[in-house]
Amino acid sequence: MVLRLYKILEISEWLCFKKKKYFTGSKLDQSSGFIHMCKREHLLSTIKLYYPKLRKLTILEFRYFNIKDKIKWEISRNGLLFPHFYGIFAYKMINKVLIIDNQSFQKKIKIHNV
Repeated sequence: MVLRLYKILEISEWLCFKKKKYFTGSKLDQSSGFIHMCKREHLLSTIKLYYPKLRKLTILEFRYFNIKDKIKWEISRNGLLFPHFYGIFAYKMINKVLIIDNQSFQKKIKIHNV
């Protein structure tokens, strides 16, 4: 089984990432000193907590094996371990891109393999 990790981005962050081909993190990431990520089972709760009012979001999927050297598993909310990425995301690291309708969470508008 391949472990996959996810990064949630606002659409504007995603468009900037696509254009520059790298991502140094959101404002929260930059103030924290790492890029916040999550496992699949935490996507919904993370979206509800941090992005409740945004209509569309981008979810980036990464294969853990490809980024494991820059991941630290650290205790975060509710005492759970979350993956924190210490570095800069390069566009080529992305496995999949999902643009979701935040109103229905499960409705996938576009799915792109990178």
